[in-house]
Amino acid sequence: MNATTVACALSGHDWQTINWVCARRQVRKLQARIVKATQEGRYGKVKTLAMAADPFVQRKIISR
Repeated sequence: MNATTVACALSGHDWQTINWVCARRQVRKLQARIVKATQEGRYGKVKTLAMAADPFVQRKIISR
């Protein structure tokens, strides 16, 4: 996961400070990638992308 993906909503910020346009765009892209990987039968990729969508996992990745 790169910095531009998590830049929409870093942990510790108020809900009002989140760039919702950016967050929605990132979610749409991620959903499209999950659908494509599912259709191609790449279930390992689906699992990886689904974990990337989880904000708790993102916080753990960012804190490393």
